[in-house]
Amino acid sequence: QKAEFLVVDANPPLESLATAVHRAHEAGINVFLEPTSINKAAKIGDHDDILSHVTHASPNVDELTALVYGSYGWYAHEVEDGLLPNEDEPFLKRVCTMCLNKMNPKEAHLIVTRGERGVLYASKAPDGQCQFQQFDIRPEHQNLVVLNATGAGDTLAGALLHALVQEGASMEDAIRDGMDAAVLSLQCPDRAVPPSLSSNTSDES
Repeated sequence: QKAEFLVVDANPPLESLATAVHRAHEAGINVFLEPTSINKAAKIGDHDDILSHVTHASPNVDELTALVYGSYGWYAHEVEDGLLPNEDEPFLKRVCTMCLNKMNPKEAHLIVTRGERGVLYASKAPDGQCQFQQFDIRPEHQNLVVLNATGAGDTLAGALLHALVQEGASMEDAIRDGMDAAVLSLQCPDRAVPPSLSSNTSDES
């Protein structure tokens, strides 16, 4: 039985990543990238042979910018245009579109984590049209006291993938599951993945 996703982060050597994502692409398997950090995302941004095989990615805003501009840096382009990296919608949509166009040409999805501003979901259809959907934090999770931010992004990605693969959820429902799981991670003071997080988290929340 063929896997539905190959999940990678940016920690392995670039040559190993390139080989893995190329083989997944050849086998018709979706590639989900968790960029890990700004510096590591920038290195992937320098290698189109990696990003062009990625179908899904879950960067934060800084990692997203690094994926687009690589180690060359956003400032070499955007300062001249008077557009600085920020959380405003025009900037995010512009950079998301640029990143989607560097990803798999047939299908591409970005789940951009924005901290207290929630998640921006950006996707590109086969005809090249990009669509955007904002997911705000649930009212009961606003003004949350963060005890530990380590691993929240990984937790979101893991719960999202579980919902997509194991539960057959829509992307919208999977993103909500991921956000709810990330809240549990943020409230766990002593470990990245909270012990309360299990396969039935979405049923308990």
